[in-house]
Amino acid sequence: MLLGGLFIVSFIFTYQKRKVKTAQEIYMLKESFNRTLLESQLEIQEQTLKNMSQEIHDNIGQALSLAKLNLFTIDPSVPENLITKLENTKMLVSQAIRDLRDLSHSMNTDFVEEKGLVQSIRYELEMISKASRLETHFDISGTVFRFDKKL
Repeated sequence: MLLGGLFIVSFIFTYQKRKVKTAQEIYMLKESFNRTLLESQLEIQEQTLKNMSQEIHDNIGQALSLAKLNLFTIDPSVPENLITKLENTKMLVSQAIRDLRDLSHSMNTDFVEEKGLVQSIRYELEMISKASRLETHFDISGTVFRFDKKL
């Protein structure tokens, strides 16, 4: 009987140790997952900011610099060049505004919610094509449906 009691106490003690060890392992796994998730989020955020700054520099900055150059090189004594330079400047400023609008749309999560995932993917592929001169293709098979906002 004493041996049976000792066995039960030993079994309970071993069970409790395993339970504590398992709880610690689960806690460590959760912490590791949260750390990895945070690192991934930071990496995505850094890449997004890098892409934004490159887009601003390459497209918007270039268009505005050319518009400024056009304005500074206007010679009022040559009226035939005046209209051409002003038209070119208007075109460059309009392009900069479109590029800025496109950039802000790509950052706006409400845009995805409003337009849907398919349209948003098409839009992003168009932006990639414009920015990098890559040709992209987007094919859909099956039925298109809207995801829940959180998804």
